[in-house]
Amino acid sequence: MRRSSVYIVAALIVLLTSCHKDPATLQIRFTPKWGADDFKLHTTYATLGGYMNFSSFDMYLSHITLIKNDNSEVEVDSAVLISYNDNAITINLTPAKGDYKSIKFGIGLDSAQNKISPADRPNDPVYGNSLLYWDAARLHLFLHMEGLSGNTSNLGDPFFYHEGNDSINTLRTTTVSKSFSVSDGQSTVLNLQGDISKVFTGANAVNVTTNPTTHTRDNPQTATLVANAFSQIFSIQ
Repeated sequence: MRRSSVYIVAALIVLLTSCHKDPATLQIRFTPKWGADDFKLHTTYATLGGYMNFSSFDMYLSHITLIKNDNSEVEVDSAVLISYNDNAITINLTPAKGDYKSIKFGIGLDSAQNKISPADRPNDPVYGNSLLYWDAARLHLFLHMEGLSGNTSNLGDPFFYHEGNDSINTLRTTTVSKSFSVSDGQSTVLNLQGDISKVFTGANAVNVTTNPTTHTRDNPQTATLVANAFSQIFSIQ
């Protein structure tokens, strides 16, 4: 009888072990680009209006959603903050297994997310950064780019693009096509790239000489131009 009990316990262990599967994981590795090269802070780039050298680049991505082959959608993260420091940013996700054809996400935050104060969540990796929050307006900076510019490579004019407003809506949603599968026990890696040069050198480029600054409300035309251009820069390799 004792031996039978041992066999039953062993069988149950084998059964439970065989039924347990590690969850599917998805890594989205975001790398900003400038044309064919990796984008770097404190590097001078030629643009439509002259030259630019970026000292900071931050942005929020919200409602990261995977679109299946049957067009059903699965949201896998409500919001992430990307603060670029010359290294690829990895977003770790645990989606449901399946076959997918694209990824959709917002560049910025929705109106409810935008009202979450860093004071309410000081240790939150997404909403706790007070440097990307306007206390007076009680709004986050959806997109934050700063640096120096000039008509020659000898730079001395500051530029900044501070995007973030609910009434002047600079939240943009973009969809990037890429077929991929997610399976239990396997890790899938997608390399998301954003070519920032398209914002400042493309067909609808922002001219850093004539439009060097915006806090969104004070210069909504430039803010809208930057937001529209940014929604077109993404691809998955």
